[in-house]
Amino acid sequence: MTALQRDLQAPRYTAHGAQKQYDTGDPENQFLVDELERRWNDALLRVEELESRIDQRSHISGQIPPVQPDDFNELAAGLELIWPQADARLKKRIVRALRHEVVVDLDDATSEIVLVVHWTGGVHTEIRVPRRRRGQCATQTSPEAIDVVRLLARICPDLVIAGMLNRNANWTCNFWTQERVTALRSHRRMPVYSSERQRTPPAQQHRLPFAARIRACQRSKASRVAVRVVHQRAASWS
Repeated sequence: MTALQRDLQAPRYTAHGAQKQYDTGDPENQFLVDELERRWNDALLRVEELESRIDQRSHISGQIPPVQPDDFNELAAGLELIWPQADARLKKRIVRALRHEVVVDLDDATSEIVLVVHWTGGVHTEIRVPRRRRGQCATQTSPEAIDVVRLLARICPDLVIAGMLNRNANWTCNFWTQERVTALRSHRRMPVYSSERQRTPPAQQHRLPFAARIRACQRSKASRVAVRVVHQRAASWS
């Protein structure tokens, strides 16, 4: 019922706006007047439809028998099936219907934001989110991206690294360019790619073995493309 009443607010606002446009329209422009009248009528029909559904729910609510615990179990099982396929709008409606309030607090000891969700049934859920530090912004380079650049800097030019980072948008939200990769390498004091050095097998180079680099990349949840490139480079030298 509450969700329907919330959904009714937008159509009412649309209908009010359509009425104002109709009242201020040029009466001599018949085509414009007809179009504004059509929009107003469509908005009123939408409002009437929602109001009718609310009236039906109000009438039926007095005849609904008390809810049994088994009914909640069936709803919970159905929610697990619906949730992965539901769109964002439906998920928001479900959460709003089940949520009572959210209490937010700060934990200075761990530098985290603590959110306690009070659900309608009485269950509480605690969620901890890392607190943004002073000077930190949303576009800060992620540790995973830094690990990938450090891994690929010896075997790929900056332009290729930028393309790999852009293809892995699940853990990097920024658009990478060759200049940005170069700036990151310079700031982090990473080695630069050299075609001459690639002709020397890794066994003859005083660096970390490829297998150790691959394991470090996998532990840091780095790009699968990056790991595959390292494998291919090692196979070409074997």
